[in-house]
Amino acid sequence: MEIDCPAHAIAIWLEGDDIAIRFPDRQLVTIPQNFIMLMNILKPRARAAEINGRDHMRVGHEAAPVQYDIDAIAKIVRGGRPAPTTEQIAERRAKERKRLLNVDRKRMRLKEANELLALAGL
Repeated sequence: MEIDCPAHAIAIWLEGDDIAIRFPDRQLVTIPQNFIMLMNILKPRARAAEINGRDHMRVGHEAAPVQYDIDAIAKIVRGGRPAPTTEQIAERRAKERKRLLNVDRKRMRLKEANELLALAGL
């Protein structure tokens, strides 16, 4: 059986009553059903996935993060901007407050102009 997945991924699927695992070096390992507890967990989940019409679960499928995504996020976190200082936070808040006050002033001027036009009958 050929499973579509990246070359660096491990593929796991059910093959009859056995679990088949293909490693990145293309080595195939089958685990017999004597792992009863594991099979009792995996079989109902596989049936439920088939009943719900879900596609085979693969690495990187359905927005699941892959190692590339995890590495990119870690790089951003490690090399990201330093945390803002208290002064920077206060400055940002002051700028936002000033912006909101300007928006409110403009809204009030427009309202007054509309009221004046209404009084004039225009």
